[in-house]
Amino acid sequence: MGKDRILDIDPSAATIITYKQKIAALIEKLNSLSPDEYQIQVNAILHQIKETDHQFILNSGLNVTGHVLFSRHGESATWGQKKLGLNPNAALSEQAIDNMSHTNRSTAGLLHYPDNLTRIAVSPLVRAKQTASLLIPANLAKAQISLQPALSENSFTPSGNNITSLEQLKKEYAQMSFWQTPLKVIIFKLSIWFYGHSSIFEQIQKKSAQADETMLHVPGVTSQDYFSQGQLNNEGSYTFDTNSLSEDQKIRATRQLIRDNLKHGESDFWLFGHGNNFKSFFNKTFGIKSTFEYAETRSIYNTQKEPGVTSLFSPPYTFVIDQGTGRIRGKYTENTLAFEINPWTLTLISDSTKKMHERGLDLTKPRPSQVKQPKVEGEILEQPKTVTPTPKSAPGEENNSDAPGSTI
Repeated sequence: MGKDRILDIDPSAATIITYKQKIAALIEKLNSLSPDEYQIQVNAILHQIKETDHQFILNSGLNVTGHVLFSRHGESATWGQKKLGLNPNAALSEQAIDNMSHTNRSTAGLLHYPDNLTRIAVSPLVRAKQTASLLIPANLAKAQISLQPALSENSFTPSGNNITSLEQLKKEYAQMSFWQTPLKVIIFKLSIWFYGHSSIFEQIQKKSAQADETMLHVPGVTSQDYFSQGQLNNEGSYTFDTNSLSEDQKIRATRQLIRDNLKHGESDFWLFGHGNNFKSFFNKTFGIKSTFEYAETRSIYNTQKEPGVTSLFSPPYTFVIDQGTGRIRGKYTENTLAFEINPWTLTLISDSTKKMHERGLDLTKPRPSQVKQPKVEGEILEQPKTVTPTPKSAPGEENNSDAPGSTI
């Protein structure tokens, strides 16, 4: 298929302009709250933003069938925690952990269906697990959580890999070829020299276990689901293969995770992962090339035009957990308004479709004879061609700039 979309967006249309204006006003209202006002009003404003999205989607002739959140991990600085990429499986900064310790009191407002089962997928890397354990809403009614290798970072440095022991670090180094990946060999060798100490990996394992323990106590979560994508090792812990998937394979796996987790009806699916991984997904899925800030959360909707056709929709804003205050702030991002490129068919839409699915018929791939793209006047919203300069990162690491990158 070409770059088809379920609906073309005309940026000059009155409905588009009105929608953007309403969102911009609500984002400004959210960001202007005093600390006292924030505690009282944050959830109400988040609800208004979602209602504005919902009404725009309905007015466009579409139905909302699900909601997805993408959250990048909190602060894990290039030098402070990642040590220029040499520190294996780098964790969050202690300051970020302290500042986000109460954030889960307000994150329920990010959910579209808080009363339904919330499905959550988390990268196995420590900093992603720590972030999830801090942001999953307090008093969440019921959840299903799993660690998913497809959400791991796109990185060739030790800090961006799910390394949990010195033996694993040395094993990965031994399998490398200097002639094929000289820079990677040098970085891993330096990592062994400077950070190949048992105390380093004891801290990694401790922080990882603490995050696991927090999430396993969320109502509805079982260890069977949580560790389902890992392999039990001789030490009684689980290992996750985060190196065998290419960038494109991770994108496809993430798309499939979304389809699988939204096929059960109206629900939220929350993903916790990393900057490079999520940036690649949004670029491939929507043509959006902006960089994720620390703890940035993007809200997207699963929409349906007609039986058999579904598409993800990205609204013109993102949320960011302020790493200094732990508060949710909004970021109006006009140029992230987009529908998914090459929409898929719905996995489940009706009783008859459900029966076919249960009999083993694969309904997750587009069927050209069934997918009819609506003809709507207007042009696809073009992504701007200019790129905002951002500070350089360590080789293979995600960009750590807190400067808004969404106007790219």
